[in-house]
Amino acid sequence: MMRKNIACERLLRTNSVHDCGAVTAEFAIVLPCALMLILVLLGVGRAVVCAMNCHDAAAQVAYYMVTHHDDKAAASIAQKVAGPGASVRISRGSDMANIVVKCPLIPDPFHILPPLVESRVSQVLA
Repeated sequence: MMRKNIACERLLRTNSVHDCGAVTAEFAIVLPCALMLILVLLGVGRAVVCAMNCHDAAAQVAYYMVTHHDDKAAASIAQKVAGPGASVRISRGSDMANIVVKCPLIPDPFHILPPLVESRVSQVLA
């Protein structure tokens, strides 16, 4: 029994001496992968929030056009809701308004996301 314990201790001791750099190598591979994953998740989250704000801005412009029957304040409404870089394009038909709001995204370092998010709303004018 004693001989078996000594052999196990020697085996464990020799493995730990030869594996002293394994943790550093694993950490050097895992850390950049984790950082890239975090950056991608933050970028996608920001893009989703920006897309929701852009759609909300288009809906608010449509609501304003129905209630006030003009589109003079459309750009200021879109910029209040979606941010200072938002732009609005309105095309009117006989009783229809097509509203397009474009909102810029923060550029991501990997260039995966589009530079602009676009939201389209068609509204019947009563």
